[in-house]
Amino acid sequence: MLSIRTPKSGKAKRAVEKRAPRLVENVKKTLILQGTKTSQVLNSLLTEIYHLKRGSAIRYTRRNDKIRPFESGGETSLEFYSLKTDCSLFVFGSHSKKRPNNLVIGRTYDHHIYDLIEVGVENFKTMDSFSYEKKLAPKVGTKPFFAFIGEGFESVEELRHLKEILLDLFRGQVVENLNLAGVDRIFICTALSSNKVFLTHCALRLKKSGTVVPRMELVEVGPSMDFVVRRHRLPNEGLRKEAMKSVTDNPKKKVKNVSRDVIKGKIGKIYMPDQKLGDMVPSHKVKGLKRERREARSKNDANFHEPKKQKKTDASECLKTYFRSNSFAKKAGKEMGFPSEIRDAWVKSRKRETIFIASPAEEEQRLLNSKLSIQDYYVEFFCSAEGVRAGTKAAMIACVASAVPTLIAVRVIPWAKTNLNYTAQALIISTVTIAAYFVTAEQTILEHARINSRAQFDKAD
Repeated sequence: MLSIRTPKSGKAKRAVEKRAPRLVENVKKTLILQGTKTSQVLNSLLTEIYHLKRGSAIRYTRRNDKIRPFESGGETSLEFYSLKTDCSLFVFGSHSKKRPNNLVIGRTYDHHIYDLIEVGVENFKTMDSFSYEKKLAPKVGTKPFFAFIGEGFESVEELRHLKEILLDLFRGQVVENLNLAGVDRIFICTALSSNKVFLTHCALRLKKSGTVVPRMELVEVGPSMDFVVRRHRLPNEGLRKEAMKSVTDNPKKKVKNVSRDVIKGKIGKIYMPDQKLGDMVPSHKVKGLKRERREARSKNDANFHEPKKQKKTDASECLKTYFRSNSFAKKAGKEMGFPSEIRDAWVKSRKRETIFIASPAEEEQRLLNSKLSIQDYYVEFFCSAEGVRAGTKAAMIACVASAVPTLIAVRVIPWAKTNLNYTAQALIISTVTIAAYFVTAEQTILEHARINSRAQFDKAD
């Protein structure tokens, strides 16, 4: 047998993949070869079959003395040629005194002999012996009709087997759609007796009929012959089942642990793992454990009484809470003399948790371009002279300066130009609150003021 080596090149890999089994097989190719001795009739017949199957047939003209399909061991060379040429059908001709003009037609499965039939050829006529128009000659790629006449093709086993092999030999490529213009010939098989069949090949001539359907005439174009069935060998049942297997395009995936019953319908099995209840951690909200927790808590309360936690009161925290409120913002803005539109913008900015900066456009652009941190901002506030004088009352806010790490230098410019020289300092309690206190150049008011509680702050207010 022919040993197939592992392909190493891309061309060899493609050749192996081309020969691999597939869901939709290619056209079955036919191997035509001859034995040790042949006759002129057989040589002409093999040549005619090769011309009828041009494009899907391979012809060997050398003599093969080791091929005996019906004998044990005589099919080895035939299977070797089938594997080498990738042919699924073969036609073998031989001639002897015991079996003159003997023709063996067979099929292979997986390049092993599947079935065989042996016939004797009588009354053979070639295509050249018939006179017809050249346009009626068989064309490459056309598909023929088949007509089997006689009850023997259904009742006699040998003729039924011959019918299957002839259909497989001459049917060509299997197609889904058919062009009627390409069906231009017909093979007529007539069962003359239980072992004799007349085979002829005719062309279809279309003539006018006066209707849409044309009138057809049969013109014999050859070849023509009589087949006398001699021997045949059917495949065994196991090989037939394996060869007749069909695979769907989308095979249904098997679902595990699911079965179907006629009465109960769909039944499934569920496998649960071992549940180790001893290793499970109980939840804290299990109702059955509430009583145990209450008993343990009562025991602890009886043994030890903890003093209740008292809320820590811190003056700075109270002040911070007050400074974040809107009431402080409105009040402080009013005390510092901000115009109403600036004061309202300050309150809105505190709601957005942003710092309100009231400055000229040039100063603001300079601050944005400098890319300084919040500790380095220099802000100009516009307020009236009365607001600056009343700012001494707001200076008590400076008591929380020690609790706030971020300071901003603020320059206060009077709303009306005056000769008074005012300076100011400001601190940020959070990112949303600005507090300021004002001092004159000659005297610092409330420089070290401290308010220890909210009550003192309200009293001072």
